[in-house]
Parts: sequence; structure tokens; C-alpha cells
Amino acid sequence: MVGAAGEQGGRGWDGVPGRLDIVIPAESWLLGVLRRAVAVWLSSAGRPQDDAEPLLFAIGEIVGNSIDHAHPGETIGRISVTVVCERGADGLVTARVEVSDDGRWRVATACAGRGNGLALVAAVTSQLDVVPSPTGTRVSLTSRPVALRSRAAGPSRSR
Repeated sequence: MVGAAGEQGGRGWDGVPGRLDIVIPAESWLLGVLRRAVAVWLSSAGRPQDDAEPLLFAIGEIVGNSIDHAHPGETIGRISVTVVCERGADGLVTARVEVSDDGRWRVATACAGRGNGLALVAAVTSQLDVVPSPTGTRVSLTSRPVALRSRAAGPSRSR
């Protein structure tokens, strides 16, 4: 992937991947590529696709907002996406996501049919924080906890 920093930290406990860091130019054509990269990474950890969809939607919405609003009419900025999966004491896994850009926060203007993205992201995650600053915006979110699917062991071989 263009600008991918790649997986760092290897696998954590019980097959949960450690960390994924991706940096992309703020260009809309890369949004699908980014979503696919995160989907593959989550799948490699055993996160069921149905449970990954709300998280992928949230990441796509946040990155899309950054592409659309942080750099309009300016030079192309950069967007960093970090995903960390963690297993809780209850055995369920959450994903913590941080999306940051180097653009400027713009106050939303009223536009028919638009402006519901952050509310939808909040509805499909367990935590959402948006922190604008003069040097960019950082959005942190946490997925709802899920159980990982068990990996089927291959057929046993007897000798």
C-alpha cells in the first residue's frame, strides 16, 4: 500500500495482532485501499467480518471526513491511521483506532443530507473523541468488544 508503515509489534497474546500503522496521502481514491488493508489485518486476527464492518465503516467515515474537509483546495495532506487490538479480562477483543491528519479543523456548515457521520460513528463504537488543533485533527475511537472466531485446526495426521 502506498505510504504504509506496515504492521508493527507482531502478534500479541492469543493471536491478536499487535499494531497496524498506515500513513496515506489525503486522496479519496485511497479510502477503499485503506479499508481493505484494515479488513485483511482484522481478519488475520480472527475478527469475524460481520463484527469488523461497523469498525471499517467508522474508519472510512473518519478518514473520508479528513480527506473532504481538512485540506480542501490546498496541497494534499497526510492521514495516519493506527489500529491496536487488545483482549480484555473477559476474553473479548476491542480495537482502538486513532486517525490523525495535518489539516485544519473546519466547523461544519448546514448541508441537506450531510453532517451525520460523527453521530453514526458514535452509534457503532463504544467510545469516540475528536480533538482539533491548529496542526491537525486527531480522532480516537474504540470498537465494541467482540469474541474472535476460533481458528479451525487442520486435519490431524496420524503416522
